[in-house]
Amino acid sequence: MNILTNIFPSDTSVLRLLTMLVLAIVIPLTSYAQLKDSLKEEVENGYIERMDNYLGIKASINNATETFTVISPSAPPIELYPNTATYARFGFNYRFISGSFRIAPDFLPGNGDIESKGKTKEFALGMELIFRHFFQSVGYSCVRGYFLNNTKDYNTSWKTGDPYVQFPNLKYTGFEGSSGYSFNPRLSLRALSTQTDRQLKSTGGFIVLSKYRFYIMNDKSEASPTQTTQRSNNFEINLGIGYRYVFVIRKYFYLSLGLTPYMGYLGSKITTDFYTAKVSNTQNNLIIGWESRFAIGYNGRSFFTGCSLNAGGESYHQQYTPVYNQGTQITYQIFAGFRFNPFRLLKEQVDFMQQQMNNHMPGQKKVF
Repeated sequence: MNILTNIFPSDTSVLRLLTMLVLAIVIPLTSYAQLKDSLKEEVENGYIERMDNYLGIKASINNATETFTVISPSAPPIELYPNTATYARFGFNYRFISGSFRIAPDFLPGNGDIESKGKTKEFALGMELIFRHFFQSVGYSCVRGYFLNNTKDYNTSWKTGDPYVQFPNLKYTGFEGSSGYSFNPRLSLRALSTQTDRQLKSTGGFIVLSKYRFYIMNDKSEASPTQTTQRSNNFEINLGIGYRYVFVIRKYFYLSLGLTPYMGYLGSKITTDFYTAKVSNTQNNLIIGWESRFAIGYNGRSFFTGCSLNAGGESYHQQYTPVYNQGTQITYQIFAGFRFNPFRLLKEQVDFMQQQMNNHMPGQKKVF
């Protein structure tokens, strides 16, 4: 029996990690003195100091892995995890543009146990556009190679140290995005996400957020008389209204809390290869979910650092089946970065883009 049938959509390491983060942060120190002399405050409403005229670089580690859990009334749950417990992310921020990429090298904590969990190949890119009220993000990720985290439920003789059940040919490919609007002009989303602003006073506000994703789960193993394979094409969209509040302490330290419940739709086309024939069907599912966020950090004029904890849950019942998909995920991020004067070419190109966008909005306030 192929247990994937119900899934669709169904201290050397520490030293290396610290070395990588230190290098990513210390290199910009060559520009620190110049920055300190040239920074000028641009304060809006006494609540926000804009820092987006300076290029910021940011290094972080996090555990935001793409996992899947399926609950069936007739079998134990299926918990699929990639062998990438920890990621390193590197990004830049300038004006309204943010870009990043992430990698999962074997020397990071929790990675690299190939013998017992198999090999996972993973790559992701992302970009954000954050204006005064509107914000937009897009991203791409690809993951190949999963293991059954609860192998003991399917093999009672399994014990710690034994190899997990592995699915080296299971591949996830996803394109995702999010769009939102913040109602309070005194609340800076940039200060919380890209650190291109500094929040100077405590405040909070409601946020409307929509997320959407097209992703493919594909078991690329060869079908055989004793093994079936599946592929699913999925489109997911949701809409939520949440609230965020930022406590600012002495202008440089902050603590942030947020909660967003949401509802959404998931449409899936599932194709099962029975070796002698392929069968396809579609599903339309209602999604219920929530997201919460806790963050604490220091946001100085030239150096910033902090950490965040995100928790969320999502569930839906697969149409026409007794299968119930659910997941609760808790992720963390630890980051640090510097701001310094931008390169001349970058400044000129972004100035041109900003001017063109503002020229196409006559009679309106600037969006930046």
